[in-house]
Amino acid sequence: MTTSSMGPLPLMRMAEVAQHITRGEMPRIIALSGDLGAGKTTLVKEILKQLGVGEEVSSPTFGIINEYETADHRKVCHSDWYRIKNAEELLDTGIQEYLHNPDCFVLIEWPEVGEALLNGEEALFINIEHAGEERVYHLELRH
Repeated sequence: MTTSSMGPLPLMRMAEVAQHITRGEMPRIIALSGDLGAGKTTLVKEILKQLGVGEEVSSPTFGIINEYETADHRKVCHSDWYRIKNAEELLDTGIQEYLHNPDCFVLIEWPEVGEALLNGEEALFINIEHAGEERVYHLELRH
């Protein structure tokens, strides 16, 4: 696995990062981690907005996977692994169908439990930290 770190980014640059993701300049798989309330779902909403998803976006904490369609009819999978206990349980959700589909954006909250499923896939890992009233975003590209 190859990794490269892009370092922390201030909050005001996250809209710019979302723009790069939606223009295909970043991997189609984005894994977001951070404490509860760090802003993972907020960032997902911004990415989906820029992709032209017109419907209301919510966290799939209980349903595990929400599927959306972009303005140019591409599939987006928004998955929340917070309640998943192990990788086997995650496989039962059908997540691999999305992970291995090159035409599908995949946005994952709480990726830690199923991180091994991302091996071999190019993915952008974003860790969001609280820094007082600010948020710090650490970006790491993994292959």
